[in-house]
Amino acid sequence: MTASAKSAAKQAVPNGAAAAVWPAGDALGWALLAAGVLFGAWMLFHTWAVDLTALYFAGHFFEVGRPDLVYLPGSEVFIADPPPEYVALGAAEGWREGALTPYLYPPLWAALLAPLTAKLTAYQFFFVFQLASLVAVAASIRLSYRIAGSPAGLGFTPWVLISAALTAGTGAGYFGLWLGQPQILVDLAILAAFAALLRGWDIPAGAALALAAAMKLAPVLLVAVFIMERRWKAAASFLAFGLGFTWVSIRLAGWPLHAELLDKLSGIDAALLVSRVVASLELVLLQIHDALGGSAVWRIDHPYMVPEPDWIAAATRMALAAGLIASWIATRGLTERARIWARLMAVLLVTLVTGPLPWIHYLVLPLMLLPGLVMFLRPGRAMLALALIWAPLSLPAFLALGLHPDLGSVQAWLQFGMALTMLGLVLVLARRGARPEAV
Repeated sequence: MTASAKSAAKQAVPNGAAAAVWPAGDALGWALLAAGVLFGAWMLFHTWAVDLTALYFAGHFFEVGRPDLVYLPGSEVFIADPPPEYVALGAAEGWREGALTPYLYPPLWAALLAPLTAKLTAYQFFFVFQLASLVAVAASIRLSYRIAGSPAGLGFTPWVLISAALTAGTGAGYFGLWLGQPQILVDLAILAAFAALLRGWDIPAGAALALAAAMKLAPVLLVAVFIMERRWKAAASFLAFGLGFTWVSIRLAGWPLHAELLDKLSGIDAALLVSRVVASLELVLLQIHDALGGSAVWRIDHPYMVPEPDWIAAATRMALAAGLIASWIATRGLTERARIWARLMAVLLVTLVTGPLPWIHYLVLPLMLLPGLVMFLRPGRAMLALALIWAPLSLPAFLALGLHPDLGSVQAWLQFGMALTMLGLVLVLARRGARPEAV
């Protein structure tokens, strides 16, 4: 092939340089994703998915006419002393003293999932959702690649390999997949929203983000990206569809359950989560304060909640506001694709570290998007940055730290520090500007 022919072929396909290096193209990447889904399904078959117990138990009790058991009293994030009805249902479904989690989601999903609980055993229900989560991870990796715009120097196949290492190969991904965390499905809806936004589909973008917020309330804060972008149609669509989901939820589940949810969320907001599997500004501030007073507790065996001091609540809110403003200012000079990628990354990380329940599975989405650093750094430097971020968050490091209860605070601080590192890196690179040939 002549030089001119090679040049023409390269221009005919977006980012021809990446395609030339990885001739198998998308097919190999999809084959790897399919293999990952099958392997994950084999690994997760017939496992007691702790986080899915919340959905199954809530749906079951809604189905049998006991809505009073959908939400349990208190603001704890684990059920230390389950009511007799929960114990009986668990025993009937093969539960053997494993953990149960309280239902903290909108009532809509208890109502919609209720019929499934009448047809499926708990293990069947868990496997259906875990299989859906694995497919969602595969689809999310593809969407994250599309959001980054198929960046020059990184084809789909290497993106799959890197994203898989950053998700399934980290403690955050392991934590989310093994426990059956519904956040994985929420992440897919979030990515769909911003992929649509980049294509100019503002109404579907708002609808997808509203769906994510209807599954979990935290994605509401991502509307800040719509506002930063001045995409008022997308914001209006989010509001309209959000109100629509709320109306449907109240019609299906009734107002009393929504009032219970609001009470529970108010209790959680007034408390502070102490856990080794978080990336929490609140916990760091609490431990610094207690260390200065000589009363710090560094060992963390199990997650628990403590009343949140007013000054920590105020400091966290100020940090949230400052982080959002910094995300807007640092990204203003970028082209659209790089700007939306950077703003989404920044807002995800800011809302994670300042949130009331900053579990590490919320790191999965930023990690999945992280190979987009190649828009700002040459591939070699981007790979080095990714490796340095992956190592402290890797599954081996997560499991090794988990063997030592006395290192619970070290693990929590490490995860918080890595979230801040990613945030700082995104903002610094955004301020410097993207590589012209990569966007």
